[in-house]
Amino acid sequence: MALTGDVVVEIDELDLGGVPPARRFAVAAALERELVRLVADGGLSTVADAPERAGPAVAVPLDGNPILVGQALARSVYEGLA
Repeated sequence: MALTGDVVVEIDELDLGGVPPARRFAVAAALERELVRLVADGGLSTVADAPERAGPAVAVPLDGNPILVGQALARSVYEGLA
């Protein structure tokens, strides 16, 4: 089935407890950008009210580069959706 239109992903809560407070907004922004890119490039195999799923564990130091942390989190989320 081909999908058309917008895809909406709602994240009710993003717990970034291991990320230093000064970097949380940068991590969240990087996560959003990467998730948009992944969905635009690869699409989604399932849609509409998918049940809660867990993606793979993220192996990146949470106090590291916020862009890399956000990208790694986005890939995990995307893999959980795909």
